[in-house]
Amino acid sequence: MNAHLATWFARLVDVCVPAVCALCRGERGRCACEDVPAGLARASESVPASAGVGAAAAGRCGRCAARVPGVMHGRDCRRCRSKPPPFAGVTALGDYRGSTEPERRLREWILRFKHGGRRDLARELGLLLAARLRVEGRAAHAAGSGPHLADCLVTSVPLHPLRRFERGYDQAALLANAVATELERPYVRALARGRATPPQGSPAARARERNVRGAFRGVRWRRPVKGRDVVLVDDVLASGGTASAATETLLREGGARSVWIAVLGRA
Repeated sequence: MNAHLATWFARLVDVCVPAVCALCRGERGRCACEDVPAGLARASESVPASAGVGAAAAGRCGRCAARVPGVMHGRDCRRCRSKPPPFAGVTALGDYRGSTEPERRLREWILRFKHGGRRDLARELGLLLAARLRVEGRAAHAAGSGPHLADCLVTSVPLHPLRRFERGYDQAALLANAVATELERPYVRALARGRATPPQGSPAARARERNVRGAFRGVRWRRPVKGRDVVLVDDVLASGGTASAATETLLREGGARSVWIAVLGRA
């Protein structure tokens, strides 16, 4: 097939079979998905490197990215000042409960990915999260608080085997693999969930820290995390209890140098 015929054939395919958006499965070019990454970026203010935080959007704590008054933007919240979390910082694509169109669409993607069987979204969302990590992680590392992305390991907050069986897949592991591939860093299964816990947002999880205390244990990893910066991936960061419990296991049992949290949404 010569070049002219190949071009004609490609145009015919585009007309007869329009390209499908990998995120919403609508017709590519006619959906709003391409505008979402730029919209999410606009929703986050640039954080000074000295703040030592990655994804704190406007009005977010400089350590855990929790909501704080606007004047506190980039500074640690009261909870982090009184009881600093074990992780070094947080990178998130956006506000999980945000009201802007990009944030609402991001929440739809997360729900489809987590509960709707759309495991294929791991790749697209992983690309977006990795891109945000490159910007924020490097800035924080330059300030002395972020991960050394060129030599980090990527892992994920694991599901309990029973919940994984119910869902059919571990969404955080799929997302972490996509992030690791994009960053050209190894993915390591460094954690296992020793017992099932109620979802952190459920009524049964009144004391969230007690809910996940002792829930994680280290596994026999082939590539040790000892002395390494670790990027810990999950879908949503809510109270921070799960991230803190998993981080403590990586630091205590694995000997990790530091742990940086990377999530799709910050509640």
